[in-house]
Amino acid sequence: MKAIDILMDEHQVILKVLDALEAYTQGIKKNNGTDYKDFARFAEFFREFADKCHHGKEEAILFEEMINHGISREKGPLAVMYYDHDLGRTQVRIMAEIGSTPQFDETARQEAVQSAFTYITMLRSHIFKEDRILYPMALQSIPTQVMEDMAEKFEEFEEKETGAGVHHYLHQLGEELIEKYGK
Repeated sequence: MKAIDILMDEHQVILKVLDALEAYTQGIKKNNGTDYKDFARFAEFFREFADKCHHGKEEAILFEEMINHGISREKGPLAVMYYDHDLGRTQVRIMAEIGSTPQFDETARQEAVQSAFTYITMLRSHIFKEDRILYPMALQSIPTQVMEDMAEKFEEFEEKETGAGVHHYLHQLGEELIEKYGK
């Protein structure tokens, strides 16, 4: 499987969990007794899977290869991707802090809704830009053999940076959230 295919498959998982987060957040907004503890589980999924695993592979491997093959880090699509990743980290950090509170009081509930909707909107847009602009640019600028080697580097990254079995656990967490809150 090509490196870009791996990343796009991960996008599909992330988008499904974003849909589940949106449905969950609608429940929080309506104050319909939604289990507040799941907010921390969503934050964990996005922190560990979307950011540490997925964005980690992009930044450490794909983006570096794009830079090595003439794409600027400081301007253009890569600069936007790095900026989006930082915005996402900020929102997930806020979500994790809110999710660590013992219960949702009115203030926490409102902050959770705002943070989640901000994150959902940003990450959907980000994924669209990567799938439609950045990844095609990578395929044009990086030689085929380097792309094939990147897929192996992704596996090594997951084992080294996220740990053995963690990727599988995160997929299961995502599936649980999708099953519970998905449309």
